[in-house]
Amino acid sequence: MPDTSSQSVSLLSRITARATGMVARRPRLFLWPMLLLSCAAVGISVLELQLSTGRHALVDPAAEYAKTWKQYVEDFGGHGDLIVVVESDVPDRPLIQAALNRIGERLERESDLFRDVLYRIDRRTLRRKELQLLSADELRTAGRRLERYVSAVQQRRWDQLRLEAISERLRRAFASVRHSGRSEESLIEQTDRLARSLDRFLDGTLNGVRYDSASFPSPWQEVVTVRMERAADDADIAWLMNAEGTQGLLKAAFIPRENDFNPAAASISKLREICREVEASYAETGSGLNILVTGIPVLEHDELAGAWSDMTMASLLAVAAVTVLLTFGLRSIRYPMLIVLTLIVSLACTFGVTTLVIGHLNILSVCFTAVLAGLGVDFGIHFVSQYLHVRQQESDVAAALQRTGLRAGSGIFTSALTTALAFGSAALTGFPGIAELGIVAASGILISALCTFLFLPALMAASDSGGDMPPLTQPLLGRVFRKVIAAVPLVVVGLSAAGILAVGSRAVRWTDGHPEILLTWDDNLLHLQNTELDSVQAQQRIREQTGESLLYAVAVAESRSQALNLAEQLTRLPSVSHVKELASYLPDPPDARRAAGIRQIRELVRGVSTEVPTFRRVPARQIGTELDRLYRTVKASHHPRAAAPAERLNRFLDRMEALPPSVRQDILAAYQDLLAGSLLYQFQRVGRAAGLDQVQVAELPAAWRHRLYRKTDGREQWLLKIYPRDDIWDGAALAAFVEDIRTVVPNVTGIPIQNYESSRQLRESWSDIAVYSLAAIGLLLLFDFLRPGQKLLTLISPLMITGFIGYMMRARTDTLNIPLLLTVYLAMVAFIALVVDFRNLRDTLIALLPALGGAVLMAGVMSLLQISLTPLNLVMLPLVLGIGVDDGVHMVHDCRRQTARGKQDYSPSGDTLIAVILTSLTTIVGFGSLLIAGHQGLVGMGMVMVIGTAGSLLVAVVLLPALLTLVARYQPARTDPVVSPKRRSEKRSASADSEPGSDDHDDPDQATRPLTRREKRRLARAA
Repeated sequence: MPDTSSQSVSLLSRITARATGMVARRPRLFLWPMLLLSCAAVGISVLELQLSTGRHALVDPAAEYAKTWKQYVEDFGGHGDLIVVVESDVPDRPLIQAALNRIGERLERESDLFRDVLYRIDRRTLRRKELQLLSADELRTAGRRLERYVSAVQQRRWDQLRLEAISERLRRAFASVRHSGRSEESLIEQTDRLARSLDRFLDGTLNGVRYDSASFPSPWQEVVTVRMERAADDADIAWLMNAEGTQGLLKAAFIPRENDFNPAAASISKLREICREVEASYAETGSGLNILVTGIPVLEHDELAGAWSDMTMASLLAVAAVTVLLTFGLRSIRYPMLIVLTLIVSLACTFGVTTLVIGHLNILSVCFTAVLAGLGVDFGIHFVSQYLHVRQQESDVAAALQRTGLRAGSGIFTSALTTALAFGSAALTGFPGIAELGIVAASGILISALCTFLFLPALMAASDSGGDMPPLTQPLLGRVFRKVIAAVPLVVVGLSAAGILAVGSRAVRWTDGHPEILLTWDDNLLHLQNTELDSVQAQQRIREQTGESLLYAVAVAESRSQALNLAEQLTRLPSVSHVKELASYLPDPPDARRAAGIRQIRELVRGVSTEVPTFRRVPARQIGTELDRLYRTVKASHHPRAAAPAERLNRFLDRMEALPPSVRQDILAAYQDLLAGSLLYQFQRVGRAAGLDQVQVAELPAAWRHRLYRKTDGREQWLLKIYPRDDIWDGAALAAFVEDIRTVVPNVTGIPIQNYESSRQLRESWSDIAVYSLAAIGLLLLFDFLRPGQKLLTLISPLMITGFIGYMMRARTDTLNIPLLLTVYLAMVAFIALVVDFRNLRDTLIALLPALGGAVLMAGVMSLLQISLTPLNLVMLPLVLGIGVDDGVHMVHDCRRQTARGKQDYSPSGDTLIAVILTSLTTIVGFGSLLIAGHQGLVGMGMVMVIGTAGSLLVAVVLLPALLTLVARYQPARTDPVVSPKRRSEKRSASADSEPGSDDHDDPDQATRPLTRREKRRLARAA
């Protein structure tokens, strides 16, 4: 082995050299077992590895909210509903209802895939008792309102029900209220109902919709307002529809298939098949019906499928681009193929280890393939680059590979260990989603490093040995670039530092003397998805059309009274829109006052005629003139809500004016007849709702009841679904919603709580990971650079002191402040290293520069481009850190090899420089392929990796070589211990026998540094 000291040739380098040499001499002995092992790992993974698509897998199962969620899932099957959205361009209730019936009936026949299919509610039984749902005061108010209407009907004062008469009464009422100074609130509401009714009726009529008394958009105030289900109409058979009649909903719970890779996939696939068939059947009639599928399970399924598809396409593009880049950089096609094959084996083995150790992947840990693709290739590039450099002087393949292991071993394993520590520190956070990613990624990185020395040399030995000697390839060395950097190092350092600070300052704003980070955090999970997906668009339409959110919190009450009390408290919260529960639909038997109120209403409507009167036709211009007067009166109002009804009236009048006179007359006549008919229909409906028998739970529709009520072993469970007022996909609204609800129900659960907790813990976990990983990486680098005699003093002594401090802290306070103990330990290590071995502490800090400088550049560029941190691109930050440290380690090792020979000037070795550039470019190209993805989360990951890696590369190849040149020139590091002439000559002889050949000026193994005067005096005394 060449003459080197124990510092320039570390124990790790000697181990990797021997391992590589053993593999190179017997390649088949390692090739076949590794290939068989990888095949076995793939087989185990295919059979046993599971994918947990739900976000509940990301949270700590020991947390109280996680336990509550698990109990809810067991009791109510809380996987979330599959939702079908049936839309038409124009209001067409019969068409939408028919489509819902066809889909619902087919789903009910698929009982092995679906349950609790809810699209219509048969309320005929409950309608007979609906007035029991009102309080005594509400019954009294309804009675007074009903008496006012009934008196006009019974006395046959039909003229009061004419459209122009209603408009005139409203106009005169406005004048009276303004004269008296009273509030116009009630009149504004009545005018708005009339304007909406006219506008919707005109829309429907012009589009061919045929209205009846039940479907007519009535302007009359509801005598009795009771809703069985949000977005359900008031017919005896109520479909889940919006008020305009343009959108209908169907909800179904899926039956999970536990053995499938995605338990909901079969149900979602079948549902979409049924919807496509129904939509196609209506397309033949030209009805313009549109049917979409959404729901939380569908969004998660589509996210996974879309990400997998985008990742596959991006991977193919990345492999092609990386192969071309490596072929150009290494001047060979064979070696890039060997590197890729080694990566495949590493991935296969990592899948196997993951299956055996964890057993599943979550939506974060599935990203480990991208991590290994970014770093696993890097190890191979460094190895091959060194091999090609050594092979220029070494004709024997086995000897060249052994020397490559000697030269590259320490750098590759140090970078692998530092990066593995960066990810492995995630296991300390206690957040399962991040911890599993950290464990899997760290294991994969170490496996990739092992394969680089146990599998790649075997491939290279088998490829390069035997037959005619192929022409040796030589990578591009970039000599001109190296000379320019080394010529004016001080200028390069100054300009580079100024540029890094200038860009990084764009991510910071000083407010009141304190720095404020401008990088934003976006935890809106919809922003991560492909906005072109039908499921994403459908959930947005549901929100717009019905005000319904796919996200809702759930609470469980143990009794009906508790459910009523919680519902009342929750409804008063500012962030809550409404609460769905069953308790309010099961009133107590009516007391005397309520029973009297119900009987009074029943008597009022008993004698009302059901025959719709015939009205004489009034000229359309007369009605229009009166409506125009009402419009001007409302427009003149200063009430903040007056603008909307005024605008609707104006739009209605303008559209009517554009129609032919005969059409205007027919439309207004039809409206007048239905106006009276809708009022009589309301009387009939109220009369049928006046039953006095007590309402029973069993009378509620089963598909609806099962969602909100369970009784097991005599224990009742009353579920409350709590819907938000604002869009809680947004993080700020989500936090307000969850915190509000927890003031009433501390153990509330549901998907919003899962999203809130996982997002909060994700941010906190990554801040902890940043501290732990930087500390671990710094210590590992310092351990690698320290001389053997100083490792114990520098690292172990402070550890013992810190351990004693921790013991005393635990004994006195029964707690451990880990960040404080870590700070104390690092401070002591830094102080001791500064005193006893400043050069190695300096080298440790220099090796971290690409990672830290790259992070500063990345933050500045992301702020300039307004790129937010998200739950997905945050996962890439340790990888950016690992790549930066990897670059710094190899550059510092290259400098130390040269200064170990006593060189006064440092010039980056061509093989090291090109390896650093190639590894970074392959990462940029590989992750840059994600920019073509439709999944916005993957696009964000690609952007962060491209920006972060490019920043680390610039620091590593521009600032770092110049800084190392200054270090070597003005403060040369003396790292080798004194070696006696006898030992030196023995090592030379052993080296000559074992590794013949010479190397170029960059190889530290071929030259010896001159002896210092102190060493000469020692040698003289020894002689």
